[in-house]
Amino acid sequence: MTAVTERGPEPRLARPAPLGTGAPARTVWVLAGFEGRRLLRHPAVLSLLTLAVVALVGGGFGEEVADVMDRDDVAFAVLVLTLVAWGTLLAANLAALRSRRDHTTELLESLPTPAASRDAAHLVSVAAALPVGLALLAGWWLAAELTYSATVGTPRPAELAVGLLLMLGGGATGVLVARWLPTVLAGPVAVLATIVLQSNWGHLDHELRWLHFVAGGTPSAVDPWLEVRHAGWHLSYLLALVVLAGALALARHGLPRALAGVLAGAVAVALVAGWVQTRPPAAAQVAAIVDRLERPEAHQVCERYGEVRYCAYPTYRDWIAEWRAPIEGVLARVPAPVRARGLEVDQRLWTSFLADLHPQVRARLDPARVWRADGALHPGLGWFVTDHLGDIVELPRAQLALGFQAAAWAVGLPSAVAWPPRACGAAGQARLVAALWLAGQATPEAGRALRTEAARIERSAATMALPAALDFVDYYPIEGGPVRVPEQGAAGRGADVVAAARLLDRPADRVAAVLAGRWERVVDPATPSKALLAELGVVAPAAGRPIGEAPPCPS
Repeated sequence: MTAVTERGPEPRLARPAPLGTGAPARTVWVLAGFEGRRLLRHPAVLSLLTLAVVALVGGGFGEEVADVMDRDDVAFAVLVLTLVAWGTLLAANLAALRSRRDHTTELLESLPTPAASRDAAHLVSVAAALPVGLALLAGWWLAAELTYSATVGTPRPAELAVGLLLMLGGGATGVLVARWLPTVLAGPVAVLATIVLQSNWGHLDHELRWLHFVAGGTPSAVDPWLEVRHAGWHLSYLLALVVLAGALALARHGLPRALAGVLAGAVAVALVAGWVQTRPPAAAQVAAIVDRLERPEAHQVCERYGEVRYCAYPTYRDWIAEWRAPIEGVLARVPAPVRARGLEVDQRLWTSFLADLHPQVRARLDPARVWRADGALHPGLGWFVTDHLGDIVELPRAQLALGFQAAAWAVGLPSAVAWPPRACGAAGQARLVAALWLAGQATPEAGRALRTEAARIERSAATMALPAALDFVDYYPIEGGPVRVPEQGAAGRGADVVAAARLLDRPADRVAAVLAGRWERVVDPATPSKALLAELGVVAPAAGRPIGEAPPCPS
């Protein structure tokens, strides 16, 4: 007789609790480690990381440009880390869509780990990119310090941290888009959307730009005290957006009470931080900026070397050594009585940056006090020169520009513009060519810059095939042109630059002896450059009609 044993009902497998209601956190961390390693090897991350390194190398390193570290820290987040952030967005998006692309969604649903935990792992895995961002930051800092000895300032951690949050935000956005728009096309569209959001809707406004991912510095922000920044609040704002993106991605699987609280908190922090950042600057902040511009002597440090007194804002004190080379190179070639007059070198903001100051600062600022005609030399808050597109060009032109200020002072030309910023004209005068030669011979770098500029002018003349083409482009234009040096007080024409470059081919002692022996005649505005060139055996370039008129320089 066979005993029949009655079996009970099949036991039901318990569905795992959703994330936040008991799901094991250890599973999330294990999955996050696995996904993080895959993310770092993803082609989107590797390709954009390579592009970021190229941008880092090509962003000025290897060129003779002196960096201001507590200004360039803002630009670095835009130039380099944003590229990596786009890579994490695309990689995280495709990783979150892997089951859909591989048609394994139903298989994964049968596993104990719920979809919410897998998405949480994707969100956490983005943190694997942070060491890459930190390595790029360290590489940027090291490259800037090693590239050129005149690097000044210290990067601000709160500004650099923006780039790291962008990387986290990119990954969170990738997972968010994958959950609510489950298609591989949504990732690239999301990248384009971030570009549109960053570059529109008040991205240049002094207050509204803080609502963007990167609150870039205005062109006037060559020093932290020229604008009011909200780095701490902006970090809170970005962190709230990152948390909000992650919470919305998880909300696709349900909205438990804890997750709802996180969402509400992220929204509240974003709103408060956004409101604080868009407030106009306080009166005391505006007054401090105005005072530093109108009374630089109260805020600068000064050093005296021989007959020259150098004054710079504290951050830029090390640049005094850089200024001395072209200035002393000029003064060594002028008569002793000229040097004995004593020379002041005072750093100040370039006149072209007035429009970029905050409207409240401009309203209280007296330009006539900031840019007064005091006969001093005025290096700017950057040790570089920009071209007509606003791009930085090589440092030798900066040496040539500052040397020309010193030479202009020596020959009786305005050393720098005053307010209103309009240069005077000295085209065809011997003193202008002498000043250009003095500046060009001051240092080897300045001489190279003068020869380069003269060759460019002659090439332009040949291309345009005009008899007076050498005069078609002003070397120190009043506005616009191939080289923008806002502080130059005297303007010449292309022929003057070519003539000065030709003088560089003559023995420097011979030219200096002629200048010293006929100094009063050379600095006389009535002496044409042809007379000086003829005495030195230099063929004068063809002179022609200038494009723009400028008031004559004073005697």
